[in-house]
Amino acid sequence: MSLSGQLVPFSPVEGISAPPPPQTAVATFTDPGVTNATYLADITWGDGSQNLNVTPLPANGGGFQVPGSHTYSDEMGGLTFNVLIKKFVPGNPPVSLSLSQGLTVADANLHSSSASIPNQAEGTQFSGLVARFTDDNPTAPLSDFSTGTGGATINWGDGTVSAGTVSQPSGTGGGFDVNGTHTYAAKGNFTISVQINDKGGSITTVTDMVTVIRPLTDPITTTASQVPNQVEGAAFANVTVATFVDANVGSTHTAMISWGDGSPNTAGTVTEPAAGNGFMGQVTGGHTYTKEGQFQITVSVTDNLVPSNTDGDFKTVTVNDAPLVNVINDVQPNNNNNPLPLTVNNLLTATFSDQAGPEPANNYTATINWGDGNIGAGQVTLDANNVTFSVRGSHVYKIPGNNYTITTTIMDNGGSQATTPAANPVFVGSQVERFIEQAYLDLLGRDVDVAPNGGALAFWRNYLTSPSAPPNARGLMVLAIEGTPEYRGKLIDSYFFTYLKRHADGNAISIFSNYLAAGGTFEGIKGIIIGSDEYFAKRANNNPNAFINVLFLDTLGRPADPAAQQNLFSYAAGGAAKRTFLAQAVITTPEGLAYIVKGYFNNQALQPLPPLGAYLHRQADQGAINFYVSILQRGVRDELVIADIVGSLEYFNRV
Repeated sequence: MSLSGQLVPFSPVEGISAPPPPQTAVATFTDPGVTNATYLADITWGDGSQNLNVTPLPANGGGFQVPGSHTYSDEMGGLTFNVLIKKFVPGNPPVSLSLSQGLTVADANLHSSSASIPNQAEGTQFSGLVARFTDDNPTAPLSDFSTGTGGATINWGDGTVSAGTVSQPSGTGGGFDVNGTHTYAAKGNFTISVQINDKGGSITTVTDMVTVIRPLTDPITTTASQVPNQVEGAAFANVTVATFVDANVGSTHTAMISWGDGSPNTAGTVTEPAAGNGFMGQVTGGHTYTKEGQFQITVSVTDNLVPSNTDGDFKTVTVNDAPLVNVINDVQPNNNNNPLPLTVNNLLTATFSDQAGPEPANNYTATINWGDGNIGAGQVTLDANNVTFSVRGSHVYKIPGNNYTITTTIMDNGGSQATTPAANPVFVGSQVERFIEQAYLDLLGRDVDVAPNGGALAFWRNYLTSPSAPPNARGLMVLAIEGTPEYRGKLIDSYFFTYLKRHADGNAISIFSNYLAAGGTFEGIKGIIIGSDEYFAKRANNNPNAFINVLFLDTLGRPADPAAQQNLFSYAAGGAAKRTFLAQAVITTPEGLAYIVKGYFNNQALQPLPPLGAYLHRQADQGAINFYVSILQRGVRDELVIADIVGSLEYFNRV
């Protein structure tokens, strides 16, 4: 057996003994079967420090542990920590085991507290202590906060931000003070936020509230006006930002405006108090905000005769994100006979620009709706003209179709959003494949399956494109689909939903599917449902006259005339069997069959939901109506009529 061992993980922090209590071991090892050996260990901490010839101690549960402790003077990374275990057996050469791992020493945490700033007077400079803080590193020097990224930033709460001065009154190892200087131009309550950054990466923030009051001797009263919402990048001018009154009648005044966005203060245009304006002075100004957000506008008015007489006030303005403009759908027409699956790589889907001017590209996000039910992320890049942006994306179309319209939605992180208008549809797959997909959508209400091994799509494509395919192959495909349990189940469910306003249960689907398999017709199913007690109660409120009227609306698309109400009353009032006979009689009249045929061409408002109807999306011509009504009267089933329409060249050319 030989030495085996492992390091005991720890996470060192600058200035704090590592590993932290109660952990005392930095490594453990075992040497089974050896009783006459002596062990020593060398610990290399990675910062140039070592503990040599450390005596291991017995470990709980057997084996040995290597004790050790060390304090790293500063945060640092990329260290290699190593424990070398040495074994000595009399009469044998020494044996050693080296255990190593990478190590990073973290920056110590900071802890801050406010300085409780006393009330201040507007227009009077404050200079003093704003915060105190300590460093968990007991030997932290001032240079951690005065060099590199170290330091303090003071947000005075009135739109002004300045650097603070960090000091260490007690020297290395002592606490730290942050001092700052500022003059408030307006009265009010302000929240001061002080952020302290250790150059090693630790950050702490403390807030305090300061109240700024107006000196009692100030004869000027300034009232900030509410500036209307603005738009980033859009200049505004001659907007009233404040009004004021001055007890010193006849004085002239100057005004300064702080826009709260870090831009330089500007002079406002002053309209002096006079009898014509109720001795109410006015300050106007203009500005351009380059970013959306909320900003505090502070206006300070000064009496030119007595410059010490100054008063200020503030209001918050909302700046909205500039709209996205010139949003264009750049999807170009593609070949209408494409391989399946169709892969588009780095496709240009949209271009746009920002009314306020271009921001960094990562300020915008884009989502691309590929038109096939899939939505993906788009990549936004700034074009070479430094004005417009492009959106590109990649996608794989797996299902054939001719109406995949790509749209792109662009969002600015400031809140603006725009979506491209619909443009050129993308054609996916061959015309035969698109026909198969459309037939599945119209007949089954779902995409054709493409797996495994191409699924139904491959089967029907091979059938329809075979040199031996019969002339009416498309119609035969439709008939095959209509004979499936899936089609019949969805057909029956659509009748239940149309006439009873609910979905069919499994028992009803089974009964009516067997009915169709035994030679029953679509019209027969409709008659049975409409003649049922459930239809009579739910749709007609058990009223025979109401039943006749709703029967006509559902099967003829019009209300019942008075003569029909009178002649058919006995059937409507005669129970379910007579109502079923009446319903089937109305459905199979020339008018009723014509209503069905019209629905197959262009779905009527009261026809059942898909999979029935709307196959050609046009009004049926009279010749087609007469032809299909005549063959239905001669006993041709609806399945053959639908197969003839869906298998037609007109339907095929639509895809």
